[in-house]
Amino acid sequence: MKPIHIISFLTLFTAWCSILLLGFWELYPYKIVDFKKSPYPILNANKTVKAGDILVYTVDACKYLDINPDLKKFMVDGVIYELSDSVGAVEKGCRVTKIDVWIPHSIPPGNYRMEFVARYQVNPIRVIQYINYSEPFTVTK
Repeated sequence: MKPIHIISFLTLFTAWCSILLLGFWELYPYKIVDFKKSPYPILNANKTVKAGDILVYTVDACKYLDINPDLKKFMVDGVIYELSDSVGAVEKGCRVTKIDVWIPHSIPPGNYRMEFVARYQVNPIRVIQYINYSEPFTVTK
């Protein structure tokens, strides 16, 4: 067998394997997390929080893969207020988690809900995103 034939065969084989790997990464139905209750319940009394205080909510979920998301939190009332980013470091398994969020002093009074955007990088070419909301709540001064 001539060297050119070997090189051609190896090139085609490598290309075929790359196509199969990329197709698998793009099409595999990853199951990362299953949220049991949406919207997330607010635990503050009368679903009210003062600006500068802590909002408490619960998340009831089962996590199936050990991948931590990039988590963005927003307060929405017609205008979107972005809160600080965080990493949602939660181990695999099912649990109900109580979470505290500090409400900035600069947030104007009104009726809001929290929006949570969790982005999971499951492989080098694919990101899976989950968007969830909290129950409505009221911010006072």
